[in-house]
Order: sequence, then C-alpha cells, then structure tokens
Amino acid sequence: MITPNFSRIEYERRFLVTGAVPAAQGSALVTDRCIAGTRVYLRRANHADRRVERRLCKQYEPDGAICAAVAIEELSEHDYAIYAHMEAMLITKRRSLAAEQGLQVAIDVFEGALRGLALCEVDSATKADVAAFVAPAWAQVEVTADPFFAPAALAFTTPDQLRMRLGQTQESLSTR
Repeated sequence: MITPNFSRIEYERRFLVTGAVPAAQGSALVTDRCIAGTRVYLRRANHADRRVERRLCKQYEPDGAICAAVAIEELSEHDYAIYAHMEAMLITKRRSLAAEQGLQVAIDVFEGALRGLALCEVDSATKADVAAFVAPAWAQVEVTADPFFAPAALAFTTPDQLRMRLGQTQESLSTR
C-alpha cells in the first residue's frame, strides 16, 4: 500500500563529483523516464533489498542558484504503468547514499550514454537545510543552476557532448 503523498516538495542542490567519495551505503538502480519537452520525469528505483519506488517528479527552475524544487508523487505499480507508456528518453544510474553534515547525500553514477558522469545531490523538505549545506571536498562544483545537468537536458545529451562538457569543467578546476 502506498502512503498518500501527493506532490510533496523537496529542495535540492546538485554537485559534480570530482574526487573520491566517502564510503556509501545501499545501492539502487534508478531509471528516469524524461518526458520530452517537459521538466517531468517518471522514476523507478530498484533497491538492493528488492524494494521498488515509483515516482512522478517535476523539477522546477532553481530558486536563484541556491536550490531547485522538485514536486514528487509516489505512484502505485498500476499508475506507474500508465505513465510509462508516454514517449520519453531514459537515464539510468546507480545510486548510493552517504552522510554529510547531518544530511543524506545521494551519489549517482550514470550508465549508458552518460557513462563517466557522477553527480551527488542533497535534498530536504526545507530550503534552509539545503542552502546551509557546504559542498564536500569530493564535489566542489555546484551544478544546481546549470541547465546542462538538469534531468530533462541530460536525457538528450550525447556521449560527445558529455565528454566536451566534463573536459571544460576539468579545465576550469585546474585554473582555480
């Protein structure tokens, strides 16, 4: 049974992983079905303990550069199947969790066309918690407000575009 949780809002910040991450817990295979022309995606997370999460998410434009709001609706298997028929581009990633500054940080290692990309995100029900978060040493480049790293854009990114962008990021890091 799914607990009714229509359109809960989470605030998040995302960072490019540029160093060795701390020991992480758990693992889930996450597939986001990004619906073309929207900021909406359908998420299915298959956890190592056989638990399955199904969500309909909409990511809003970042509030300044501080955080982005994401509306989330938990879905039943039946409702997920209905939405899954919509035309979409897929993003697949392996997600693990680490603790930083009293918050849970999701570390996403991407697969497929996005292989080589690793992002982390911190989220909370309050803007204040997310805004106070200080980037860990292994993820100094914030990409929250960068449209290139939004799920809707990543779903359509080619391996060449990703390599070029990550190369530019590495160059800017080395000149700091």
